[in-house]
Amino acid sequence: MPFCYKCGTKLADEAMFCFNCGTKTVSAADNNDMPGNVQSNEKADTTSFPDMSKEESIALLDELALKYGSLERVRKEISELQHSIDSATNYQPKRVSAFSFFWPFMVYSAIAATICVFLAFLLYKLFGFFIFLAFALPIVLTIVGAVRAKNIRNNYINQTAISAYDRRKKKESDEERLSSLVSKERSLRIQLEKHNAIVPVNMRSKSKLIMAKRLLETGKADSFEEAMKLGRT
Repeated sequence: MPFCYKCGTKLADEAMFCFNCGTKTVSAADNNDMPGNVQSNEKADTTSFPDMSKEESIALLDELALKYGSLERVRKEISELQHSIDSATNYQPKRVSAFSFFWPFMVYSAIAATICVFLAFLLYKLFGFFIFLAFALPIVLTIVGAVRAKNIRNNYINQTAISAYDRRKKKESDEERLSSLVSKERSLRIQLEKHNAIVPVNMRSKSKLIMAKRLLETGKADSFEEAMKLGRT
């Protein structure tokens, strides 16, 4: 199957123009009229690499490296967005009770009562005063603790509700972004599929194509085909 000598696009046998860049193709009949091309035509029809100059090969590799780099970035972002959406979907807020904030005040009450009783016996002249405090302080601390625990729990519930709303909005934004990226990824794959015949599977990455480009620029490779072969080794 022939290829466009300008952009490398795979063409149908009967194509007169490249559907990608519009360049006029050389028909088999024209090739047969050229001296010395009788045997080369059969080889050209079976080769997977287009006949390009070094400059054209470098330009094509540069274009492919940019597109594969974009494809790699898009696929990475798609993976990250899918993970973020899954995390938001499976998230379960932690349930807490007011008692989890109240029990420290019970401890404080017990400590305060114990200290007051100890002082009552230590300072016998103030026995009545400290015994009164031993009963009054736990009551006061219990009331303060109950109010404080309720306020803390309400604040926690409000923050949880706000956080849930933010996660829901972020999930909706991520889903919109994911849909856009999936379309972009599909478009890039379609653009690159026409080069699959000349770009081996293990060379379809930005780093590999940049390496092949440098092989041509430094003279270590003289053609697109040679750059592909050296890049795979």
